[in-house]
Amino acid sequence: GSRVDDSGYLSTLVDAVRATHPVDRVAVVGHSNGGYMAHRFACDHPDQVGAIASIAGALDVDATCEPAKPVSVLQVHGDADETIAYDGGQINGRSYTSADQTVARWRQIDGCRTESHPATRLDADADVKGDDLKPTSWTDCSAGTRVALWTITGGRHNPTLTPAFTTALYDWFEAGGRR
Repeated sequence: GSRVDDSGYLSTLVDAVRATHPVDRVAVVGHSNGGYMAHRFACDHPDQVGAIASIAGALDVDATCEPAKPVSVLQVHGDADETIAYDGGQINGRSYTSADQTVARWRQIDGCRTESHPATRLDADADVKGDDLKPTSWTDCSAGTRVALWTITGGRHNPTLTPAFTTALYDWFEAGGRR
């Protein structure tokens, strides 16, 4: 119910950085509430962002999201998240989408085909033994964008992300996303 416009604030911030620095593209990463904000920013300001990554965030079930341009979206979520449930739910009386529903919504928005392309697994969370990251991607979306769901098997709300995860995230941003 707050009247604070966080999405508008981030838009002003992106404009300020672009005015003083040579920027060829913008990507937004957020965790939990920040993950929700990454989705909201992509919905509200697709002209300013080419790609987002939401870690343990989601979309509100009733969120209006009709961006004028496609945006690459990476949803990272632990399937044992006790705060923002992988299968969706409610928090503070607001319903939010599951990780699968979030990705399905972006695939629809970005005009992706329905086939997924599994990628190589890796150790993303130091608190979970073994190669816990199960990535699924859709790379055939509008304007060269892509959508992906990286499920951390056994991952909780606050993962201890590994250097391998950080490298994979950077590589994901570098490999695609609108400029």
